[in-house]
Amino acid sequence: GWVFLNTDGFVRLEDDSAAARRAKLCGILDGLNTLIDHGLDKVMIQTDSLEAVMTIWESSTGGSNTALIRRILQLLSLFSHWNLFYIPREENQEADRFAKMAH
Repeated sequence: GWVFLNTDGFVRLEDDSAAARRAKLCGILDGLNTLIDHGLDKVMIQTDSLEAVMTIWESSTGGSNTALIRRILQLLSLFSHWNLFYIPREENQEADRFAKMAH
């Protein structure tokens, strides 16, 4: 079956969007590593970062010059099926609540 990987990220770096994007991408990378470690091979990734989604999709067709994106794409290639969705934070309140409790 499919597994949902929801990476809310809860990043408070409003003044540095590059750092916020990197934090979101690192969350996706960490989640993918965990799923692979557990032998799961079908994943639907949900994130509240439209920029992260666009970066991964664009890089999946044209390559990437950053090691972080290349590593994410490398891990995604290990899954038999994967998909990536943008979920606005206001529609993702449950994950947002859990992320805030962890900080």
